[in-house]
Amino acid sequence: MINCRNCGAPLPTELENGRHVCEYCDSGVVPRPDCNLLEEVVDLGRDAGVDCPVCQNRMTAALIDESSVSWCSGCRGMLFVDEVFAKTVRSRRALYREAGRIPKPLDPRASERKLPCAHCRRPMQVHPYYGPGNVVIDSCLPCRFVWVDAGELTRIEQAAGRR
Repeated sequence: MINCRNCGAPLPTELENGRHVCEYCDSGVVPRPDCNLLEEVVDLGRDAGVDCPVCQNRMTAALIDESSVSWCSGCRGMLFVDEVFAKTVRSRRALYREAGRIPKPLDPRASERKLPCAHCRRPMQVHPYYGPGNVVIDSCLPCRFVWVDAGELTRIEQAAGRR
């Protein structure tokens, strides 16, 4: 159990925009690096050649479900090629066997964030992911990249609805 550094209340285990967000004072905490998240990313320890659009750390090459992604060990966000993102979502949703979680409503503030594409540095488009899970993702159509914050892939995977 993690408690809010600001008010001491217990923080929810689910992440919003890569952070645990306190339901009482609305402050956010990025998960500790030693805390294992459900995404099960395998860090390959090789430079991915891009900087994280959120925290500007150098990203590393990683595997998720045997597909290549760029991963930030700081904020734990992932940069997918769009086809890899779609394949990963389909696969994870098909394999998930527990009861689906009812998604939380979208936080309107999530669409206010403007991230630069890790490849071309132009602003990424911010939009709701129009599949299950009620998450806001960032994408660069010209570069064909999709950015997801820590915990968002899990929210999509575990969302209620048709599998």
